Amino acid sequence: MALERFLREEFRDSSHALDRRKFHAIHFYFQDLLHEISCDYAEHPDNYDRLIEATERLPRVVYISLNYDTLLDDRLRIVDPDGLNKIDDYCNPDRSWSLLKPHGSVDWVQRLSEPPHVLGPNFAIQPPA
Repeated sequence: MALERFLREEFRDSSHALDRRKFHAIHFYFQDLLHEISCDYAEHPDNYDRLIEATERLPRVVYISLNYDTLLDDRLRIVDPDGLNKIDDYCNPDRSWSLLKPHGSVDWVQRLSEPPHVLGPNFAIQPPA
């Protein structure tokens, strides 16, 4: 992807330390941006509602989302309010649908076993896994 290549070439592989620090900060910026979009941008995402309505009568559905946002997750929570409270709920064999998110989601977190590497005052970096 052109954006990823640009970010790698201009920031990650830069000879300037500040640019390399910016590269690691971009991850957190995008996470925050996509979280904001998920919460505030589309209060009623009609296309997801149509998708769920068209598939809810099927015996088994697997939704695959390559997006980090939670728009589809939130719509599925309306269908099944107890459906997505923990990570195992995304692929629950007792339910007629599953949601796969191979890239992860903006609201998934992982407890660190050790503190992140600190580059300076108020600037911690923990690169994405």
